Amino acid sequence: MGGAMLAITAAMLLQAAPVAGGAAASVASPQTINATSPQWERSPGPDDYLRYHPEAARKAFLNGRAVLLCHVASDGALDGCRAEDVSPTDAGFAEAALRMETLFKLPPPMRDGQPVDGGWLRVPLTFRMSPDIQTAAVAVKSPEVTGVSVYVECRYQQAGLDDCSVDGATGRAKDLALEAATLLKLPPLPRPRGRMAVTLTFAGDPPPPADKSVIIAPYWLRLPSGQDIARVFPDRAQRQEVQGLATVLCHVSSEGTLVNCEVTAEAPGGAGFGAAAMKLTPLFKMKPQTRDGTPVIGGTVRIPMRFNLPKG
Repeated sequence: MGGAMLAITAAMLLQAAPVAGGAAASVASPQTINATSPQWERSPGPDDYLRYHPEAARKAFLNGRAVLLCHVASDGALDGCRAEDVSPTDAGFAEAALRMETLFKLPPPMRDGQPVDGGWLRVPLTFRMSPDIQTAAVAVKSPEVTGVSVYVECRYQQAGLDDCSVDGATGRAKDLALEAATLLKLPPLPRPRGRMAVTLTFAGDPPPPADKSVIIAPYWLRLPSGQDIARVFPDRAQRQEVQGLATVLCHVSSEGTLVNCEVTAEAPGGAGFGAAAMKLTPLFKMKPQTRDGTPVIGGTVRIPMRFNLPKG
């Protein structure tokens, strides 16, 4: 976007809740607004947020938020508002939110056909600037959160990222995303300061390195034939027309044969495919070295076997 001014967008979270405790008891009418998504007769649009976004915050590329606590008058307008939960506290967002009070209006609250005071309402407002840089996804290692992508928008400066907000994540994923964003190393950027959007992908810790003694690509000199597999196929499974799988883990002798084998998996369980696989292990023989030149003597090899019913 070069030196052009960034467009500013803002979303007003249409959430409302009654004031609890003493604040609610202070209103003249006992009626309380209970709507969680009020149907506004009038509310601010993006251009209004652009107009009221504090000038100093806009120049500093700062986002902000505030909650208006307002009385609902008999005509549905908001009055007597005060700003709460303002962040950041010293950037003008409280004053901006209060100036927007007159832009909200609900349908007049009615009772027995007559307008009445409508109680008190909390109206959260969020001021957001559009990012001028969208990065590629960044992988984050964390044993606590895996398989989650989190969209983060931050202000970028030479020192890194700050003033970040998160969409679509809560709890620990949100906390870790905010922490990870501030630790990112930034490449050279086209301008000294602006807004950036980045997607953080939590993939968890990498798997431990494979045991070098495990033979990954064996060079087989001899393997069981189809007739050998048919010969050991479990009788009961064959009568019931059940196919199966089994995996054995074996050590490799100095002659390349398999010794000290054990079944590590079979499916379906109890159908005899593990025992059938063990009967086939003497029929395997391996070349003393794998295709990559690694010696196989004393190593281990994992062999999956599939038992299919004979055709015809």
